[in-house]
Amino acid sequence: MTKFFTITHCILFTLVLLTRTVSSAPGPDSSSFYIQHFTSENGLPQNSVKSIAQDANGFIWMATEGGLVRFDGRDFNIYTSKQLPVKSNRIREMIRGLKSGNLYAVAEDYRLIRIAESKVSLLPKINKSYSSFAIRPGDSVIAYRSIGMPNMYAEFITKNIHYQLPLGPHRYFLADADTVRYYEKGQEQWHVPFQNENYLHFFTIGEQLYYLDNDAAITVIRRDTLLTSPLEGDIIYNAAYREKQAALYWNVVSGDVFLYLNKCLYLLEERSGGRLHTRLILPDFDFNLNNVYSVHYDRKNERLFLGSQTKGLFVIKRRGFLTLTAGKDGPGGAAFYAQTAYPENKVLTDKGTIFGLEGFAGYLPLVARHGDSHSIITDPAGNIWRKKLYQVSKLSPDGRLLKKFILPDYTAQLYRDRNGGIWIGTVSNGLYYLDTLEKEVRHILPVSSEITYMKEDADGNLWVGTKSGLYRLLLPEMKLDSVGGLESKYIRSIYLPEPDQLWLTTAESGIYLYRDGKLTNFPLDKHGYLASSHCILEDEQGYFWITTNRGLFQTTKKDLVDFADGKSDKVFYVYYGKEAGFNTNEFNGGCQPCGLALENGYFSFPSLNGMVWFRPGDVRAELPLNDIYITKIEIDSIVRAAEDTLNLKSHFNRMQIFFTTPYFGNPYNLSFKYQLKGPSGSNDWLDVESGNMISFSSMPSGTYRLTIRKQKGFDAAGYTEKQLVIIIPPVFYETWWFKLLVVLGAFLLVLLYIRFRLNNIKRQNEELERRIAERTLKLKETIFAEQASKDKLRQQNYMQQRLLAAITHDIKSPLQYLVMAAKALHENFPARDGNVEDDLERIYRSSSRVFHFTENLVRYMKVNMAGARLNNGPVNLRGLINEKIDIFSEMAESKGNKIHNDVDCSISLRTNGQLLGIVIHNLLDNAIKFTRSGQIRFSSVQTNGQLKIILEDTGKGISSEMMDWCNNFKAMNAEPETDLSHKGLGLTIVIELLDMIDGKLFIAKREQGTRIELTL
Repeated sequence: MTKFFTITHCILFTLVLLTRTVSSAPGPDSSSFYIQHFTSENGLPQNSVKSIAQDANGFIWMATEGGLVRFDGRDFNIYTSKQLPVKSNRIREMIRGLKSGNLYAVAEDYRLIRIAESKVSLLPKINKSYSSFAIRPGDSVIAYRSIGMPNMYAEFITKNIHYQLPLGPHRYFLADADTVRYYEKGQEQWHVPFQNENYLHFFTIGEQLYYLDNDAAITVIRRDTLLTSPLEGDIIYNAAYREKQAALYWNVVSGDVFLYLNKCLYLLEERSGGRLHTRLILPDFDFNLNNVYSVHYDRKNERLFLGSQTKGLFVIKRRGFLTLTAGKDGPGGAAFYAQTAYPENKVLTDKGTIFGLEGFAGYLPLVARHGDSHSIITDPAGNIWRKKLYQVSKLSPDGRLLKKFILPDYTAQLYRDRNGGIWIGTVSNGLYYLDTLEKEVRHILPVSSEITYMKEDADGNLWVGTKSGLYRLLLPEMKLDSVGGLESKYIRSIYLPEPDQLWLTTAESGIYLYRDGKLTNFPLDKHGYLASSHCILEDEQGYFWITTNRGLFQTTKKDLVDFADGKSDKVFYVYYGKEAGFNTNEFNGGCQPCGLALENGYFSFPSLNGMVWFRPGDVRAELPLNDIYITKIEIDSIVRAAEDTLNLKSHFNRMQIFFTTPYFGNPYNLSFKYQLKGPSGSNDWLDVESGNMISFSSMPSGTYRLTIRKQKGFDAAGYTEKQLVIIIPPVFYETWWFKLLVVLGAFLLVLLYIRFRLNNIKRQNEELERRIAERTLKLKETIFAEQASKDKLRQQNYMQQRLLAAITHDIKSPLQYLVMAAKALHENFPARDGNVEDDLERIYRSSSRVFHFTENLVRYMKVNMAGARLNNGPVNLRGLINEKIDIFSEMAESKGNKIHNDVDCSISLRTNGQLLGIVIHNLLDNAIKFTRSGQIRFSSVQTNGQLKIILEDTGKGISSEMMDWCNNFKAMNAEPETDLSHKGLGLTIVIELLDMIDGKLFIAKREQGTRIELTL
């Protein structure tokens, strides 16, 4: 398919008036035509268009030297030897089947290409005797066949051979030089004598046979009569009528017959009595210059297709709109705004120019001088009212200045009410009023924004549009109400066709309907041109004509009201652009009146380049009514046949679906949407972005339903839809059996995984238990080590406290004796006192005690701090006690104490003698300290395998607190902070050393003194 993006040979011109004779004829002789010119540069495969036909679906088919061409109004679809198995791309002509009525194209080798449902297929090769213009049962020609006019084989046709004009299956006319015969099923039914000069002047319309005489008359050939009559209609007004022979153009496919004369083309139409009427359908177009060979006329849309032998295709449409200007040198320029009705169905513009159907009709310079572009009105007397800056002026119908009125503010708009009074809207001071007496301009009330439009309703209230909303002035109360929802809207115009319908156009928000207190904003066109709407005019058929900055729109009031009532969710608009007859698509607004409906039925709208006039009843909206057709499907660049059901392979990367609809109007009126339902589709309607192609990437398997639709007309005409079923088979991994295998496999894998997982968990648990056991053991060892370290630290701290207490307590007494002995020695030494010897003895004894104490302390410290192992051995208890008695004998004697050792000399025990000696040493030391002039006695008792060593004294006795502390003391469990100074380090050491040698200490009070029992 060849896509054209711009119509490079778009010829838009206004036809000049023909000669006096032609211009006086009815018809489009002075109308404008829009011409599209297509060549090989913008779509055609080749520039020889030899035959044109239109199928039942609306497509245009053309026979060219470069292939068979289908045209939908926008795109050319070309069929050549690449698409069809033909030897040559050349197509001879288009014909219609007499039996089926199908359309056929005749290929170069006379094979027929059938066109059915707008699709092509090549038929088997026909009989070699067949020729498009000659019937050859054998080697000789027995008849020529009519193929329409012009006939490219005209030079081969001679009068010595019959000429056949087919009518239907087995029905035809057969003419020779002097007779016309009619046949059915090979049998002659009737004949009539008829002398003719040229077979190519015969033609048929329907079932009737005609002959074009050289004098522009027509002969009607019937069974028993020949009727010759002159042509009727538009052709008789042609200056060349009867002076030149009209050329016959006969399209045998459509059955239309045309006459071309003096650059004018006429359509022949049958009338009663066999008369033929000519209607001018194209003036001032030179067929000879453009080498026109084939003609097709679309009567419904009044569109003409002309095929040239050398210049391609011309598509010609009569424009229904007339644009009026004063010409290049005319006054005021071509940009118009406000206008008012003028006598004789003319209009007077803001520029002072007067226009009628004949064009520029006059100029009133003072009208332009005393006014601006925004407002112009006339009163019942025909006087013209203008405004400019602070001034309102009244002028006579012929443009003379009659009065002036000066206001305190810039004027914005003028409006005449039904009573003849004139309302004056200003830029900032609101509303003023001038009654019919025209004596004084009265200020009515202020309005907060510049006034842009005014309109009186059936109740006499005045609706006031502004740049920031809509207001209603209630009369005669002079109360101003605002309409909610429009506060920020720039009101461009107000239309009040009925009491309960207020239609508004706005600068940026489109069209509104205000009815029964409800405001409805209508949907815009697809590109939003209606957002800046200028004006609404309603015709007698109920159509709204709406001007914008981008063209003219047509819709029905019924569609809009149904949308407002919720009966419909869409509004259909028909768009008209420059091709319809405008000099520009930009219409003007912001003026009052914004448009006029004249008494002769014409509408007048101002534009940036001319006044646009048209009669709504003469403008036939070209609606996109035709069906949608899928033309081509490409799967990964491979073309597939366009069918209603598309079966695809499982894997594809890109699918492109091309579609079209025959529509020769403005392409803007085509708006396609599509919906794809299926596994990966949705219910949403999406816009077709690329014009006539929908593209999909790879899709999951399943059945999809693609629906393409377009709106096809007014009044809820609905949609034209085309559906395509797309079936994508599942790949092997999407089939049920594969899914079942996958499920089973997954189940087995899950079981295997569970088993593996359980075994793994079991191994992990075993490993964990092993590691826990190892770590528990290590933890225990660590705890034991930490506990031992802690105990050792505590013991060291404890021994430090004991050592300090020993230094301050136990070493103090021997030192005291040493000091005393030393002092006595010093004092007695000069006198040589005999007590010196005793003093020296004391010093010796005390020093000996310090030595033994120190030695015991060192042993104790070694045992506790160094962690030395105890060495047990046999110990003679009596001997050990005697050793200690010898150490303390001096001290005991000095205090008057006597020490007795009643332990049996035979008692021997196995223990650590050093530690037991320290215990006895400390106990004896304490007994001597707290006994004066008393008795100290050691004894022993053996009971139940245990040995008790008893130490009794007659001293002052131990306190109850000390006794309880000793009896309840736990070795090495005392808190480090415990103050031991008053307890005596000796007893503490005794208890702890006893604990080391598995001994126990028990202290009891006597009537006099203390009893200590050591149990080993």
